[in-house]
Amino acid sequence: MPQMSPIMWTMVLMMTTTSIYQMSSMMIFEKKEMKKKMKKKEKKNKMIKW
Repeated sequence: MPQMSPIMWTMVLMMTTTSIYQMSSMMIFEKKEMKKKMKKKEKKNKMIKW
C-alpha cells in the first residue's frame, strides 16, 4: 500500500466530509419541500370540499 502524503489525506477528508454534508443538507431541504407541497395539497383539498 503506497504511503499518502498528509496533504492528500486532508484533501480526501475534506472531500468526503463536504459530500456527506451536502447529502444531508439536500435530504433536509427535500423534506422541507415535501412538507410545503403537502400543505399546498391540503389547502387545495379544503378548497374542493368547500
